[in-house]
Amino acid sequence: INGILHGSLQFSVETVILGVPDMEMASDKWQLDILPVIERSRFRDLLPKRGAGSRGGRVETIHFRHGATLKFMSGGGSDKSRAGFTSRVVVITETEEWIAGNASREADKITQLEARTRAYGGRKRIYMECTVSTEQGRTWREYQSSTRSRILLRCPHCKAWVSPEREHLTGWQGAETQTAARRTSSFACSDCGEFWTEVDRMKANADCELIHLGQEIEGDAIQGDSTETDT
Repeated sequence: INGILHGSLQFSVETVILGVPDMEMASDKWQLDILPVIERSRFRDLLPKRGAGSRGGRVETIHFRHGATLKFMSGGGSDKSRAGFTSRVVVITETEEWIAGNASREADKITQLEARTRAYGGRKRIYMECTVSTEQGRTWREYQSSTRSRILLRCPHCKAWVSPEREHLTGWQGAETQTAARRTSSFACSDCGEFWTEVDRMKANADCELIHLGQEIEGDAIQGDSTETDT
């Protein structure tokens, strides 16, 4: 990654592909999600003063003032629209909404976007985000082939490392309204069974560890080797 000095800060010059299910979403992602964050950050002076991204309307390619480029690509259109642009970094949003076109004899559209990073070998980075839908969905399949990382929380009562799931949320049964359910429900430790107050829950979320498939926590130390995978 090349860098240039801008005042006292070091900025990377990176071409990034942002994959969206359709190009209608591109403008919304830029105007509502990305642009406001940059405008409130130390990088606001790098925003384009003219051209795409400087005002409202359709966006496809945004050139920042220090040389970095943000390229939007969609799952719509022909396969050729994704074939002529390469990047070390690809970010894909709303992964579950990407549907492979039946007319294409090539790989599905997400795989085509991933191929834009092929020239960078082990330096490539591909990020996908979406709410998990079904076990057959792309997000869950990617997770199953990954490190299957989990965040473990330390129970404020028994100090065991636990990972609360939906079944550990109790107290809402029998509530007559959603408001009552929110007021009466709380998580219970899966190890000691003690209910967590809101203060307990905040402490547990602050006292956490990330572990991967093949690892466990013994005492305060993470033991074991993570499974070997690129995901």
